[in-house]
Amino acid sequence: MNTKDADDSTLGPDHFLGQWEAGDGNGGTFFITFETNGEARKSLGASHGIWTIVDDEAHISWDDGWHDGIRKIGDKYEKFAFAPGTTFDDKPANVTDARKLESLP
Repeated sequence: MNTKDADDSTLGPDHFLGQWEAGDGNGGTFFITFETNGEARKSLGASHGIWTIVDDEAHISWDDGWHDGIRKIGDKYEKFAFAPGTTFDDKPANVTDARKLESLP
């Protein structure tokens, strides 16, 4: 029987709010900011997107057609990048580390 304890609680929107640093898939990093109004900003490429929570993951759809997912893997986070024309169910274009830098008040 698989039961959840306090450490397995679901990750709601408040968990992701704020600024994150993530890999760009080419050895560099960029920043993603999750805002309370459901919008997201990034410091690379098209700067605007819309985000939501799907199964404990933050899913971002960027204005340029790319979409990123941030998910908790064990005790760390990873950013999954998906190219335009693909879905979150497809193989990601790249997977990099992600870490939260600051929360929104």
